[in-house]
Amino acid sequence: MVIGNIKKPSYVKETLKGWANLIFACILSLLVSLFTSMLMSSNIWKGIIGLFTMAILLCIVGNYSYNCAKSHKAYERTYKANHNSFRHIVLGITISLPLILQWIVLMVLKYAKVSVGDSIFSIYRLINAYYLPWINVICPNHTLEELSIMGVLTMLAFTIMPTITFIVVYNIVYHNIDIEKIIVYNKE
Repeated sequence: MVIGNIKKPSYVKETLKGWANLIFACILSLLVSLFTSMLMSSNIWKGIIGLFTMAILLCIVGNYSYNCAKSHKAYERTYKANHNSFRHIVLGITISLPLILQWIVLMVLKYAKVSVGDSIFSIYRLINAYYLPWINVICPNHTLEELSIMGVLTMLAFTIMPTITFIVVYNIVYHNIDIEKIIVYNKE
C-alpha cells in the first residue's frame, strides 16, 4: 500500500540497496587508493589515505542509514505502524554480511595454510578497498603468513565498521538525537 511516495520498507530491497552502497564505496575507495598509490611509500601517507577511504565508506553507509531511518519513521507515522526495534540491527548485520563472510574465508585460508591463500588475499584486498591502505600497513609484503593476530583483529574491526556505523546513525536519526546539543552544550 502506498500513500504519496511512502512505501512499506522491505528487508530485501533495503539489503540490496545497502550492498550497492557498499560496492559504490569500495569502488570509490579503490579509485582513491589507485590514484594516490604514489604517496603510499610511507606509513604516514598510508594512514592519511586510509582515513580518507574509511571516511568515504562511513559517509556512504551513514547516508544510507539516515535515509532508512527517515523512511521508516515516515512509514510508521503515516500508517501508525509499530516500530520494529531490531530492524536496524538486522539491516546493519545483513549489509555487512558479505564482508564478514569474506573475512571468515580469509581466516580459514590463513590458518589452514592453503597454497592459494595469497592469491585470494590479493582479491580480498581489492574487494575491501575501503581499508586497502591499512592492509598495506598491516601486511607490507601482501602475504597471509605475515598477518599477525593483531592484524587479524584489526581487519575484523574494519569489517564490522559498516554495521556499527549503520546502527549508530540509524538510532541517532530515528530518535531525533541532537549531537550538537550534546557535544556543545552538554545537554540532551
